[in-house]
Amino acid sequence: MKKYIIGVIVLLVVGGGFYWFMKPTVAPFAEVIEKDTVIAGDYTVPKGITMVFKNNATLTVQKDLIIEGSLTCEEGLLNLAVGGATTIQGSIACDAGIAILAQGAFAMGESALLESNGDIRVTDDASQTIQTSSPLTFIQAVHAQEMRTVGAGLGGTVRIKPLVQGQSPLVMFYFSKGRELIIPNFTLEGADGAAGTDDVNKSCNARGGKGGDASRVMIVAPTISIIGVVNANLGDGGKGGAAITVGNCDPGIAAGGAGGLPGSLALQADMISMKGAGVLNVNPGKGGIGG
Repeated sequence: MKKYIIGVIVLLVVGGGFYWFMKPTVAPFAEVIEKDTVIAGDYTVPKGITMVFKNNATLTVQKDLIIEGSLTCEEGLLNLAVGGATTIQGSIACDAGIAILAQGAFAMGESALLESNGDIRVTDDASQTIQTSSPLTFIQAVHAQEMRTVGAGLGGTVRIKPLVQGQSPLVMFYFSKGRELIIPNFTLEGADGAAGTDDVNKSCNARGGKGGDASRVMIVAPTISIIGVVNANLGDGGKGGAAITVGNCDPGIAAGGAGGLPGSLALQADMISMKGAGVLNVNPGKGGIGG
């Protein structure tokens, strides 16, 4: 009888060791990425976990990345480089901007959220990512090269937060050769351009500032297939700044600022198709009123 008990214990230990060896790497709670970090295998950020990026640091995952929790930033951009498949079911939020180099399959689920008031760029072409002092680079791995011919899925929500003067962010999904981009239910929430600065009662030559441009959206792939409801609310151009001279000017010149440009949406592909229940609703916004 003792022999059987020992055998069972050995099997449990071996089996448990095999499980811990084979299971995907999971992010610990509230992990902070302060410097460039490379993970050789698969990586999962589970639901309920928040990972914070600092100092323009890049997280490079050489195989598959699954995001069910939250990624955010405190200083600098939020940079991801993935050699395998990228699956987003949670949220990625960073005011400075989000850059994702996705060399394998890319999928945003219906619960996914990308949010920023800087650029949001998702691409398989490193030249299209946000340029920093340490640009994202392609992962030199056989796995990554094999995955480049697979498709991409775009669902969930992309949201641009309210803009301040000088901000006109670009939301870009750019996929190169061999890709079909399938878009099920998807929402784009653009932002209005910021109001221009006022020049009131300061001089005899008053000039209001130009209103800011609304956010822009560009989606590029060899083939784009819309199979669900896509709602794109692109935002209005910002109002031009007011101009009022001080009193008793001779001569006095007052020129209000020009209004900003409305939001824009560009789809670029060799073939764009609406399949089944596919619907594209676009609210392009209005140009900003002059000051």
